[in-house]
Amino acid sequence: MDYTLYKEILDEAKARRLKVLGLNIERELVRRVAQQGISELSPEDLAKLSEMDLSDRAHRHYPASVYKNHQAGSAKDSENFYQAQCLWDEAMAETLFQFFQSGEGRTKTVLVIVGSGHVAFDFGIPKRLYRRIPLLYKTIVFKERKKRSMTV
Repeated sequence: MDYTLYKEILDEAKARRLKVLGLNIERELVRRVAQQGISELSPEDLAKLSEMDLSDRAHRHYPASVYKNHQAGSAKDSENFYQAQCLWDEAMAETLFQFFQSGEGRTKTVLVIVGSGHVAFDFGIPKRLYRRIPLLYKTIVFKERKKRSMTV
């Protein structure tokens, strides 16, 4: 993602001496899953995966609708796109879980800033984190406002 989108937030966190935790998994691994699917990963890549849940039927509908707009991307088909999305969400949920399990994170409140596809309808990160540790959470999704033009 474009660093300038987050620069002001990160600068403020630094000024206030707040901990910043990167949640992303290596992009190349997500790309390989999108192109080949999980079943074609090498044993080394499979070892990098956290617990994966691909069984949520309701969740499958959301990425399928998104896939229609990403068909020019790197995903071979909608199933691989779904697996890649789940891999991404599971990895971010696992990183958060590990933080909450650590001495440093046990008593913390965490603000997670991610794209809406990772939290829409509480699919993705919220549901996957809750499966690991049932914490109270609130999901806020901002909608992009269309620019208005004025004629004078």
